[in-house]
Amino acid sequence: MPRARKIELSTIIGKLPDIQEFDLPEDQPYGPDDLFICTLGFEPRCLKLPGMLAASGYRSERVVVFEYDTNIDENEVNREELFRYLNAISDRVIPLSLGNPDHTNQLRQILRSLNLGAYAATPRITFDLSVAANRIVVTTMAILCEADADLNVLYSEAEIYHPTKAEYQTEPSTWQSESALGLERGVGDVRPSREFPGQHFDQLPDAVILFPTFKAERSRAVIDFVDPSLIGTQGEHIVWLVGAPPLDGNRWRTEALKEINRLTGKDFQREVSTLDYKDTLTTLESIYSRLWDRYKLTISPIGSKMQALGSSLFAYMHPDTRIVFAIPQEYNAAQYSDGWRKTWKIEFGPLPEVRNLLESVGRLEVEA
Repeated sequence: MPRARKIELSTIIGKLPDIQEFDLPEDQPYGPDDLFICTLGFEPRCLKLPGMLAASGYRSERVVVFEYDTNIDENEVNREELFRYLNAISDRVIPLSLGNPDHTNQLRQILRSLNLGAYAATPRITFDLSVAANRIVVTTMAILCEADADLNVLYSEAEIYHPTKAEYQTEPSTWQSESALGLERGVGDVRPSREFPGQHFDQLPDAVILFPTFKAERSRAVIDFVDPSLIGTQGEHIVWLVGAPPLDGNRWRTEALKEINRLTGKDFQREVSTLDYKDTLTTLESIYSRLWDRYKLTISPIGSKMQALGSSLFAYMHPDTRIVFAIPQEYNAAQYSDGWRKTWKIEFGPLPEVRNLLESVGRLEVEA
């Protein structure tokens, strides 16, 4: 007798691609693409993947490069070298200023113009998110999920992330104080995502899911934006997803994040990989299944790039959840990250298939 079964994330998670190390062997040339997307930033790893691709002979019909409206002078340090690589990759390099409120529509227009791929029937897109701010990762992934294209995501991991263990242990107050610069200072803006505004129809209380950083004021600013009465409270209405780096030498950062954000055993908290986007997806799904019918859910993905990527796919899967960003007033370009270590790729392939997988979660299917 046929039975109805609800499709769970666990059913489809294995069909989503894993993150894998990325290199460019001579016998397996990368590309060509119809669109390459990257960001001009002050971190040295801004140059790593464009340099690798340019040296390999990779070509893309077009390149979009995001340009920040903060830390402009520091970002300029990498402009000449980055654009040398990008001009080797493509004859059409299109800068998009993030200070222009219309930049998302500009990106959509570029994607619409890719309907007929230059190299294949289905357009190919590569997104290098190495130095893209998390709000850019989330926004760009939301827009890309609308496209009928094949997508690869690339990521260059930094060699050294500040603070180092020695820096933190020597002067923990530098990283815990709101007035000190540390990695960043101040909160310039708390901004809901236009792509993931949340469909909050029911009159329910708020719950906030936070990916804390080394500046506690950013998470507090999000809580204050959502519901000021939640500041300083503990319980399931504030969920802390604390980053767990994959390298043993960086595991101390998890405990440092808990110290900086004053988390105790009474707080609802879980540790989430900073590299495996699927861990973010499955953890968010677990929390959603527990809270969705009792709270209006807001996610603040201000942790790692891959946590932001996982959060964007989760919000696409559950449009009733809202994403909110806390944007710093300034970043410490002199002490953010150094060098690069490994490069990574996620081969999403045809985006219509990814959409179908994500949209299938929660549906009922009939089993024979």
